[in-house]
Amino acid sequence: MSRKLVGLILIFAQTAGLFSCQITDQPLESHKVDGDNPEIQLQNSETTIDKEPSIPIQLSVGSFDPLLSNGPTFHSHELMLQNYSEDKVGYYILQFKGPVLQKWKDNVAAAGASFFDYIPKFAFLVKMNSKTYKTIKEMEAVRWVGIYQPGYRIAPDLLVAIQKEENRRINLIVSFFRGENVSYLITEIKHLGGEILSVSKTKQKLRLKIPINKIIALSRRNGIKYIEKIPTFKLSPAISQKGAELW
Repeated sequence: MSRKLVGLILIFAQTAGLFSCQITDQPLESHKVDGDNPEIQLQNSETTIDKEPSIPIQLSVGSFDPLLSNGPTFHSHELMLQNYSEDKVGYYILQFKGPVLQKWKDNVAAAGASFFDYIPKFAFLVKMNSKTYKTIKEMEAVRWVGIYQPGYRIAPDLLVAIQKEENRRINLIVSFFRGENVSYLITEIKHLGGEILSVSKTKQKLRLKIPINKIIALSRRNGIKYIEKIPTFKLSPAISQKGAELW
């Protein structure tokens, strides 16, 4: 093939765009962007797919996802229990993995737990011993289970008041879990310097007067569900009488 013919072929090829590479001093790898890297694309995809949605437990003292945080913090370590003793029955918060199915509750109950109040989202207050706790926390439908802490049992405004550690006495409403020995709890309250004002007809609530600096000790008593101030408001005699009958 003559040189003239070869030259014409090269000119034609360049014109048609068959040879469009650029000469550069940089290695080819340096021109890659992260989005073009299949390995990085796979990692980003896995991060998006594997990330579970947050499912917070909503308490009066605050909301928290137990898989992402340890929950509300308190000014006193006495408001948190590390565990229950092996032979002790205690109260826990149990959270399921999603919208609750009856068969999940049945399996938990069959393991020895008793259900009480519902807590958003997908959680319940339950009563069980340590052996049952170890069984239930391994169930596939259970997302998390932890102690119903003393700090969770105290109304937020009351948590603020007890930080002053005053001897001043305050009027409270204390709620108990169903089935608890109210007589025993009344004795415990009196040992803390409390004065019983009245007992509800259901035997699940007390009105009492107790020193503010004894409220933390009261919240640690097993069987206490919630502690709050007695609301102060004025009602007409008729409504007041109706309220007394309901109590």
